[in-house]
This record gives sequence, C-alpha cells and structure tokens, in this order.
Amino acid sequence: MARGTPQANGRVAPRRVPPFIDPPGYVRHRPEETLLYQLVEQHHPAFCAARETAGCSLPKHVQQEFEAYLKCGRLEHGFLRARCESCHAEKLVAFSCNGRAICPSCGARRMVETAALLVDQVLPTRPMLQWVLSLPFALRFLLARDPEGLTHVLGIVYRAIAGYILEKVRLTQTTGATGAVTLIQRFGSALNANVHFHMLFLGEAMGPRAGQKVFTLRAVPAEPLEEQEPKRGVAQAAGFSLHTGIGIEADARSKLERLCRYV
Repeated sequence: MARGTPQANGRVAPRRVPPFIDPPGYVRHRPEETLLYQLVEQHHPAFCAARETAGCSLPKHVQQEFEAYLKCGRLEHGFLRARCESCHAEKLVAFSCNGRAICPSCGARRMVETAALLVDQVLPTRPMLQWVLSLPFALRFLLARDPEGLTHVLGIVYRAIAGYILEKVRLTQTTGATGAVTLIQRFGSALNANVHFHMLFLGEAMGPRAGQKVFTLRAVPAEPLEEQEPKRGVAQAAGFSLHTGIGIEADARSKLERLCRYV
C-alpha cells in the first residue's frame, strides 16, 4: 500500500518522492557532455586500430591515459556517496582518473594544488621573477625523448641565470646564492611539441645585501640574430628565446599563486 498524506475526503494522496538532486552550490562534473570527451570516445578505438595496422601502436602508458580518461567522472565506474551529518544533504562524487596528460578536470585540480603548495610551503616571502626559455626546434624534439638530457640542459640554464643574478648584485657563488622552481612545459598552445622552461627565481640574492632591493630587470642584454625588432624583456639567439617581464613583490602572495597556476 502506498503511503501518503490523508486528505479531507478520506483518501490518501501518494507521497511524491523527490528525485536525487545535488545540494545547493555543488554541481557534479559530467565529462560525457563535453566536446573533448565525445571526440575521444568516438575516435579513440578507430585511431588505436589504425596505429596497430600501421605497425606503430601507441605506447602502453598513452593507451592507459585514454582509457582512464573515458572512465573519469562517470558514476558507473565507481563513486563515493557523501552525506552531511548536520543537514543530511547527500551528493555522489565519481572517482577521478588522476591523469597527467589528457583529462582537463584532473589537470586543473593538480594545477591548483601545486600552486597552493608552492605558495604555502615552498616559496619564501621574497620578490620573485619569472623567466621563460624556449628552445630551438631540434632541441625540442631531442629533449622530448631524452629525460636525462633534459635534466642536464635545465642544470645549465639554471646556473647561467643564477650567475647573471649574482653578478648583478656583485656577489659570487661563494658569497651569495639564489634559488628557483622550474616547471617544464612540453606543449605549445596548439598542442605542438614545444619543450620549454618556466622558472620562478628569487628576486633577491642571499648574501651580505639580503633584504635589500636587488635590481629592476628591464631587458635581457642580447642581440637577436633574426632581423626583427627585439621585444622588451626578450633575448633571442640561435633559436633560443629567453623572456622575463613578470615580477612579483614579496607581499603579493595571491598574485604569486595566480602566476604559479599559469606556469
């Protein structure tokens, strides 16, 4: 017998059971409604089959990334049911793939978490400068397949910039020191292979002048080989492009976190 509310005529009106809805302020992620998900779901099997036929199948870790992405955020592949102890509101939270390459949702979460970690626990309350180094095409393709070589190149770049900063404040590696956090980007805005470095350097060198303003960088002193007008804060030579134009004051922590999210 259906339960309900008694009415004046003695009949019992069926009680309406409200459908499961998300609590106010929470919107469940539905990746299956995005264009990227639909494209991958539709073309991924045929693409993998074509690569197999051509005798150059995708690496196993790449296939796993695609397969995990197609399950990310889908309730049918597993979820948690969370319930508030005070208001008893409930919500379903689908499992995520925690991917690093394809999934925009997991990538955005990793971006926010990494930026918060850097600002809260890694970067000191000092001025920061962003340096961006792009590499020649030949080096991009080479280093994209050679992690050990990429590490050596990054070490050379760090020593060169650190030495430049120390020289500007009349210090040496024995009398002063600086530090940096580097995030390596592997793609350009068009998803083209473009290995380049985003480096956050301390704007103050540690030494006898610690705590004093070091210098204001207007432009990197270099002569571009290409026949074009040099941009402010950009040096170009032999396919290398070094840019610095973003400085963060010591007390601008929210601005620093936005910069960390960008890099």
